[in-house]
Amino acid sequence: MRNMWAGPINTDPRGLSQAGLTIASFTTAPTVGVFPDLNLAPNFFTRGRQLRMHAKGIWAATGTPTYTFSIKVGSITVVTSAAITVSALTNQAWELDVDLRVDTEGSSGTLLGQGHVDLGGVTGTQYLPATGTAPAPSGSQDLGAQLTLRLEIACSVSSASNTCKGFLSRFEAWDFA
Repeated sequence: MRNMWAGPINTDPRGLSQAGLTIASFTTAPTVGVFPDLNLAPNFFTRGRQLRMHAKGIWAATGTPTYTFSIKVGSITVVTSAAITVSALTNQAWELDVDLRVDTEGSSGTLLGQGHVDLGGVTGTQYLPATGTAPAPSGSQDLGAQLTLRLEIACSVSSASNTCKGFLSRFEAWDFA
């Protein structure tokens, strides 16, 4: 019989309130994201561990830029959406759900990730990894070390009108052992 435990792991007030950050005039993921980095304890990722991330926010654009959403753990990008083409709209909601799980643990550990992102004003759901791409193990890194988790958002065209703001985020750890 398998035991299961689940619990929230995010206690940063910016991740639980409307005090998220707004990013603008960017083409690559800024060093400061729409939510603060989540610091994970050493040996957080062990066999049977899964991490669920749920985030929401508002986006706006001028012209027809593309947005890309990625989840990064430590120095490795685990999963990335395709470039999502948007229209000139303002105050549109976005919502992201991603699950990460340990593929291999230890000093050369890898993670798998899969999920989706929905952008208001854009037809259809966008998937992470991009549609037509099977989930694949991330690059290897020491999963026994203290790591940070970051939601990264990039935009194809830098403009002060191309913005993304984070409103709410929730992180849950699930143990299946």
